[in-house]
Amino acid sequence: LSFSETDLRIKPDRLQLHPQADNATSAFAHWLACFEAYIGSATDQPSEAQKLQILYTRSSSDIFPLIRDAPTYAEAMAFLKENYTRPINKLYASHLLSTRQQLPGESWEDFWRALHALVRNSDCQAVSADEHSELLIRDAFITGIGLPYIRQRLLGGGTLNLTATKKLATSLSVASRNVQAYASDRTAPPSWTSWTPPVTAPANSKPASRGSQPNPGCLSAICKACGKKGHFTVEEGTCH
Repeated sequence: LSFSETDLRIKPDRLQLHPQADNATSAFAHWLACFEAYIGSATDQPSEAQKLQILYTRSSSDIFPLIRDAPTYAEAMAFLKENYTRPINKLYASHLLSTRQQLPGESWEDFWRALHALVRNSDCQAVSADEHSELLIRDAFITGIGLPYIRQRLLGGGTLNLTATKKLATSLSVASRNVQAYASDRTAPPSWTSWTPPVTAPANSKPASRGSQPNPGCLSAICKACGKKGHFTVEEGTCH
């Protein structure tokens, strides 16, 4: 397998970006395009075994262990694509596109290019006028709703039509009201640590006569007749 001097100038850099990096998907897509162009520029059509060897040389020491055990070039490349290519949430991508605004210091040309980059991940497809109207209502509803927890769940739903969007929003709203009602209906159990037993009079004592209330000090005073506490009337100070 040989490459011309011109072909060597398009040799891609080694793949060394970690699959969990923020820009892993876009960076890998660019590297893959360059790698396939380099493979296709070979003077002779390389075999699958030769492609696998070239892939090894174009992978860094950190990435090589990921594909070392792949028996074929196709399986190694499929493994890389599986790890670097993340699924696109088309509903969230559409939300980003509809809410994207020109940033401070950003030129209108850069803003224009940013919108074109965002639209690639949106759910663009041929639809009827009614379907397009429903998509517009859906996007406006998600953008304008004042309940952040509902917006967050809707954006995590992937691809939702207008009916599914309303159904999910309704269920989330009902669940929120039920949780609030349950929290408000709950009452704290009685605290037995704050309970004080009622004060009872001695078994052989008599209640005070109607219209007279005993002095609080009478309960602890000593009766002059019997020597016990609390055994005298208010008026006479004698034993009952």
